[in-house]
Amino acid sequence: LHGFAPLEDPFDAWVRDRRVRLAEVAAAAFDAALAACLAAGRIDDGLEIAERGLALDPTRESFYLAAMRLHLAAGRRSEAARIHERCRRALEERLGVPPSDAISKLRREIETPEPVAGTPGGHSIAVLPFDNLSPDPDQRFLADGIAEDILTDLSRFRSLAVTARNSSFAYRGHATPIREVGRELRVDYVLEGSVRRIGTRLRLTAQLIDARDETHVWADRFDVPLENVFEVQDDITRAVVGALALRIDDDRLERTRSRRPEDLHAYECWLRGLELVRRGTPESDEQARGFFERAIEIEPSFARGYAGISLSHFNDWSCQAWDRWDERERAAYEYARRAVELDDADHVTHCILGRVYAYRREFTQAGKHLERALALNPNDADCLMHVALGKVQLGEHELARELTETAFRLNPRHGDWYYAAATYPLFMLGRYEDALNRAERAPDAMVDTRGFMAAAHALLGRPDEAREHAERLLEGFRRKITFGREPEPGEPLRWLLHVNPFRLERDTRHVREGFARAGLA
Repeated sequence: LHGFAPLEDPFDAWVRDRRVRLAEVAAAAFDAALAACLAAGRIDDGLEIAERGLALDPTRESFYLAAMRLHLAAGRRSEAARIHERCRRALEERLGVPPSDAISKLRREIETPEPVAGTPGGHSIAVLPFDNLSPDPDQRFLADGIAEDILTDLSRFRSLAVTARNSSFAYRGHATPIREVGRELRVDYVLEGSVRRIGTRLRLTAQLIDARDETHVWADRFDVPLENVFEVQDDITRAVVGALALRIDDDRLERTRSRRPEDLHAYECWLRGLELVRRGTPESDEQARGFFERAIEIEPSFARGYAGISLSHFNDWSCQAWDRWDERERAAYEYARRAVELDDADHVTHCILGRVYAYRREFTQAGKHLERALALNPNDADCLMHVALGKVQLGEHELARELTETAFRLNPRHGDWYYAAATYPLFMLGRYEDALNRAERAPDAMVDTRGFMAAAHALLGRPDEAREHAERLLEGFRRKITFGREPEPGEPLRWLLHVNPFRLERDTRHVREGFARAGLA
């Protein structure tokens, strides 16, 4: 009866009472609807209902509280803070009271930097908004877009705990010292950068700073034609992200060298162990297992610890432990499977398990885990190289070649084993000259690389060069596989075919023909 002229009691008293009771019924219905939207994640519907409720009763705190929670669920902390301020003003102006404890508590949660989750003992980083140094204000959107893309892609690395956008972008326009940013956001590293238009080109710079002592860990710049900037934005993002992840690991590894193993965090043990695994000797694999086991002691649920133990057995299994193949195969498989069980969202664990499955000739399972590794993180250069090797075994040679090229771009400071890994897809594609050009940069990075070089020369009609590389293969085989023992007749060929399993029979025939022409049969 809104607008109905007042009469006299008891009618007016009845109207006032009914209005209060109906307002309570309406408020309860709005609260129930808001709770349902929160539970179902229907953010926009919930915010619309909250606004309708506040139009009826601008002092109803439960509507403000729901609106704040809806914005937080969408990651919009600044919007939630604005709702709190709106609530505070309404209560003060209309009722002369402050917000309730529940509203104030949620406001304190908004002001607290969002917790970041990552690998135990890993690194934490905040990506600040990139400065727009161009006179064109529209370039700010590009600067923000690049910074947000970098933040999102960095989050794919399980070793990195990345502060949420709303926390790090709150420093826009503030000349806050990096050490203070690190302390407030509780991060080890801060990435800052800028975008500047120079004539018809755009220059992007990025600097990685250690927040603990404000030292510059890494810096780079990228110049692109202005008309192509949106086409290459993804490439710039991947280049920055790939370099950052590697540089942070390198920086952390250097800091651990002067410390005793018992003083290391779980992730630091992973880095030390991984460095030893890359040396590729039985002794270094054994030492690496010690670091990985120590990581599990520190953090029993640390998936990378199990993945590392699998990797050390995989090294022995696929290269050195020719006489203990079954034993190493079983250990590599069990530890890799356990790692994925512990952390299904870690691209590294899936990559290792995928490679193990390929060597076990379980190609369907191998493909599943290699694809999962790529989906989880397409920016880890080392992982891309390992996935490429698995893709070669699955018969996806062109994709494998593309992955190796991407890995080279993402990690220009790569190890020699990259050249060996890139050899195999080129050989399988019949691009023997290109394969040899890659392999000649590091012909002994992998034991079987010389075998593929011999096969490539043989298939190109160069018997002398093929024979030379075949001899070098046999030397490496005696040294690293049989450890001084003279190989049995046909043993090197059996080993070559065993450590290079192929899903497709035509690929096996291709490789066998090359080895045979090189005299390895």
